Amino acid sequence: MTPNTGFPGGGAFVTLAGGNFAPGAQVVFDGVGATGEIVAPNTITCFAPAGALGPADVQVVNPDATSTVAPAAFTYVLPLAVASIVPTTAAPGQAVTLTGAGFQPGASVTVGGSAANVVSVASGVLVYEQPSGDLCQGLVTVHSPDLQTASIAANPPPTITSVLGDHGPTQGGMAAALVGTHLNLVTSATIGGAPTTVVSASPSVLFLLTPPGAVGPATIAITTSYGCTATATYVYE
Repeated sequence: MTPNTGFPGGGAFVTLAGGNFAPGAQVVFDGVGATGEIVAPNTITCFAPAGALGPADVQVVNPDATSTVAPAAFTYVLPLAVASIVPTTAAPGQAVTLTGAGFQPGASVTVGGSAANVVSVASGVLVYEQPSGDLCQGLVTVHSPDLQTASIAANPPPTITSVLGDHGPTQGGMAAALVGTHLNLVTSATIGGAPTTVVSASPSVLFLLTPPGAVGPATIAITTSYGCTATATYVYE
């Protein structure tokens, strides 16, 4: 049977392959009749009826009452969806947990296009190992055997929307506050290429101390441990 999965609401267009199908044959899913049967000697196409989550036996009944049953040939599944990811940033080899719905045995995961090792799969929880490669703002995508896909963003990059204390003396030692998003993920910062000290960081505010610099504008660059970056401008006076 192709496909061999569908949603509980029914309506999946399926093809059964076999033999000795007679004109007028009916297809039954766990006792509920399919609709729209088109019968050929070796194939039947039809629309699956609504059904309960889980496997369903599929029976073909010819007009002369002869029949055949394929046990658990079709499975009713939830639509695939990814609701959350923990942690949102992970090192290569670290376990990552996705929660959602419709995760099926045999599901695969890609992170930014790179294949991940799937550790375990349940209907609402999938665990995989973070692959190596470009981890900045990687889209995590779950691929089901029935060709459904669902995605969620991971390893978000930091952003800088404003700088409080965006100018100061060339000798440095002044405090500056970066305002933005995901700033708690920052592990290093430079101003004009010179390393600077990160005093504290929250998701929305990062405080740093300016190093010495030359008169004029200098680029503030912040970087996460996964290579995600953001920039702003500081002016030495």
